[in-house]
Amino acid sequence: MRRWTPVAVVAVVGTLAGCTSQSFDPTTVPTEAAAPYLCDGVPTTGLEALTGDDHLEASDDPAGTWGKDFLCEARDGSSTKATVSSLDVTSRGGGSVDDRIAELKSAPGAVVVVGSASGAGYVLPSGDQPHATWVCADGRVTEVRLFSSSDDDRLVEGLSRYLISVLPWGCGDATPPAATA
Repeated sequence: MRRWTPVAVVAVVGTLAGCTSQSFDPTTVPTEAAAPYLCDGVPTTGLEALTGDDHLEASDDPAGTWGKDFLCEARDGSSTKATVSSLDVTSRGGGSVDDRIAELKSAPGAVVVVGSASGAGYVLPSGDQPHATWVCADGRVTEVRLFSSSDDDRLVEGLSRYLISVLPWGCGDATPPAATA
């Protein structure tokens, strides 16, 4: 019986891993934000699709306001699954808009995000924390970061779609919808 146990475990893990990567459909991440919102302006549905976790909760202390010092941590228990942040980096000595865009563009594996906001965005899909970042023309930077690695190419589209959904208040002048979750 012990000889079969490792084989059975490997077979089950292999089957589950296959199902997980096959089940992610980037089109389940909306490009237009809608309720419910985990934190102000942070659509829950897209984060659930990106993380594969439908039990997300906001950290106890979402911080700041969009475009200045905003941070929302999406957690499952004590584990951070994703963050959504929006900062004004130029007022903090974070370099010029052009410098920030050039830095993103030159990062290994950078994939351009096609959105309608001023500035430019890129997905950096590799590493332990794949993320999508948009640098607005006015110096605000909006970022969606996942705290798990994936080699699934569809993650690029999912992160792009999520970033696009928050650009109306991430780079525009729309008021972020209030948290509902």
